[in-house]
Amino acid sequence: MADENVVDPPALFGMQTNAKRRHTNLLRQARELININATREEFEAFMPTLELAHSNLVHIHERYVAAAQLDDGELHAAAAYLESINNLQAACAQAVAAALRRTAPRRAWNISNTVVRELSQNV
Repeated sequence: MADENVVDPPALFGMQTNAKRRHTNLLRQARELININATREEFEAFMPTLELAHSNLVHIHERYVAAAQLDDGELHAAAAYLESINNLQAACAQAVAAALRRTAPRRAWNISNTVVRELSQNV
């Protein structure tokens, strides 16, 4: 990958900005999939793209922090930034998991004869 050779902090910051934009757009797309009650197959096709965008963003951010010679306050801000990205990713993964549970095939159930007898005895 040609971008792996970039060590210039301003260039890395620009790459980080673009990676964050891509990740944010994919988070929005995940929300839309949830809102339209997408199928399990749609989620399974989408999630690897989101996970790749997240790992790319984290990787670029870590490279930027290493190259930028940040002071203590900036390092703290960079750590908070990374934590917020990871929290967004985790929240999205949880929301998708909840959506998948809602779209999971439901098991059919029948009222057993004992329940019917109990109901008829109580009438």
